[in-house]
Amino acid sequence: MRRRSVVDDNMREPFWDPRDADSLWTVPCSTFYEFSMERFDMPAFGVVESHESVESLLNKSWRYKRNRMVAFEAREIRKDSYDSTERGAFDQTAVFHIAFDQVKHLLFHPYENMLVAADGKNNIAVWEYNELEQINRFSNKNPRGTHLSSIHFVNDMHVSLLLTAADDGVVRVWKDPHLAEAQRLVSSWIAYPMVRRHRHSTTSSSSRKSAKPTATPERVVASSATATADSAEAATAAAGAARSNSSGSYAMVVDWQQRRGHVVASGVLEKVRVWDVEQEICVSEVSVRGAREESVRGVTSIRSSADGNLVMVGCGDGSIRMLDLRSPDHGGVSIAACLRKHRSRVIKLDLQRGGIEGGRVVSASSRGLVMMTDLRMSSESVKKLVAHQHHSLDSMAIHNYAPIVATGSHNQFFKVFDMDGTTLNIIRYHEGFLGQRIGPVSSLCFHPHKLLLAAGALDSFVSIHSALK
Repeated sequence: MRRRSVVDDNMREPFWDPRDADSLWTVPCSTFYEFSMERFDMPAFGVVESHESVESLLNKSWRYKRNRMVAFEAREIRKDSYDSTERGAFDQTAVFHIAFDQVKHLLFHPYENMLVAADGKNNIAVWEYNELEQINRFSNKNPRGTHLSSIHFVNDMHVSLLLTAADDGVVRVWKDPHLAEAQRLVSSWIAYPMVRRHRHSTTSSSSRKSAKPTATPERVVASSATATADSAEAATAAAGAARSNSSGSYAMVVDWQQRRGHVVASGVLEKVRVWDVEQEICVSEVSVRGAREESVRGVTSIRSSADGNLVMVGCGDGSIRMLDLRSPDHGGVSIAACLRKHRSRVIKLDLQRGGIEGGRVVSASSRGLVMMTDLRMSSESVKKLVAHQHHSLDSMAIHNYAPIVATGSHNQFFKVFDMDGTTLNIIRYHEGFLGQRIGPVSSLCFHPHKLLLAAGALDSFVSIHSALK
């Protein structure tokens, strides 16, 4: 019995003959194969969500390749010494005015052409520094009378969030800070007890005030009962620090650990708290003060290593301490190694993570002394130099790859020098004809990957200096 064909003979495809390739249909062109190769070549950060569009995946792929190229170019400036004849001196390339009373914090985005500036209160501005255009401005929402103390980018390899800390003890995380009037507060929690700035005296009523969490649209972490007990302890510690230090001004300082997703916070309590942002819990708390020490006069600066195992803190008594979070603590007291001690309050401490030697700690004190310590030789300082002899030192920054350091003063100048102490630049107010616009320098910030330096001043001006020929 003959079987009937399902497909009509007239509908069948003709037999393909290579000699007749031009007259027959060809395989349609497609970029799906190239897209799949790029997709599977990327590291597996996690399972791709099904609702992601192809356009979103292509943007991620483009961003990943762009970031790798920027990081690769940054490694080319990683050398033992900085050659100003090869790279060029730092010259002013842009100046813009931010409508703040003063500029206290500056932060370059590692991969986007974006600069974040913040004042000493609660105002934040985001600028596109190539176009000299302010793309967004918003309030951090911290209570009146409190001050911003730290700003950090979270997930800088992707669409970044902005993490802020204020001396009300609350850490806030902002989404889309670069979109005009579209920023959104996605999380906030009490990372440290309320740390008011004390000036030589503290009333008994302030010690009874409790730290209340900021209203958050999605979630707030920490209990008010714990914050109340910590706030009383913070007030007592701040009073003692104010009596022993002429400045008497302390705020909460934080650092962001990208690899672990942790926030490290410290301040007047002389304790370091490690918060897991994803789980929203405090995973560790260690003491900066040794078992036989009475006080270190508060923590004024904090920085952690790239892997998150080591935490460096600068204190009000001038000491630089290293905490190993891997070592077991004994009753909440961590075994802290004191690397070196300044004779005055530590203004800034930073860790050069991408340098050719790695693990180099640079610290600066209010009297103008800059010390460079190698973690591999914790008992000895690599270099000591007096950056400012006759003027105060009010800000400091180091480059993540190039061996250069910048220090600034309220006397309207800042210096750039290498790790050997050789001065590369001294940029002053209106130096020469049509000179550079430099106000009382209050903040300095290097770009993480490029030879760019931003200087913020008390007169609300920000200048950008470049060493690219």
